Amino acid sequence: MSAENRHSRRMPLRMRVDCKPLSGPEVQDIMEGRGYSELAFASLALSRPRQGMLPSRVKNLSLCGLCMEGPLALSQGEAAALDLHLPDERVALKALVEVIWSQPSSDDDKPHVCGLRFAAMEEESTRRLKRYLSTAAGNGSDEAAGVTHRARR
Repeated sequence: MSAENRHSRRMPLRMRVDCKPLSGPEVQDIMEGRGYSELAFASLALSRPRQGMLPSRVKNLSLCGLCMEGPLALSQGEAAALDLHLPDERVALKALVEVIWSQPSSDDDKPHVCGLRFAAMEEESTRRLKRYLSTAAGNGSDEAAGVTHRARR
């Protein structure tokens, strides 16, 4: 996607995100209005991912989505659940995303990279993300300079 097609500015940064591809039945439940129960409950930002989630890294982030790199080779159109670990926050931000583009790696030593669009996020999580991006943009933040942060235990 070109920069001209983006709706919000992307912040280059590095932070942990845990990802779980959604199964066909989970996507079907969401599409039929039954929701996704894990989106509604709070999870502490732990040093290791929750069961079923794989650790990855955010390369850049906006209010509309993010670029993620990690061990998962997600395909365009696939859906996933995320736990996003904002710096200095004790509770992970949860979101459902859709894969917009994907660049699988042919080398096992290099991460797969994909562009994800936020498809669903609780209202409070959206406020937290807006607040974080606003603060990071105003500070010239360490994240924008490429400094990584660890989630609190």
